[in-house]
Amino acid sequence: MLEPWEQRLFNWVIIFVLTTFISLITFFVV
Repeated sequence: MLEPWEQRLFNWVIIFVLTTFISLITFFVV
């Protein structure tokens, strides 16, 4: 089980990776 701060950090990392990935895709597609 993750600690609360680890869970928050994990969520932030996922959000950051998703936004970066999406922006890269849109950058190369457009």
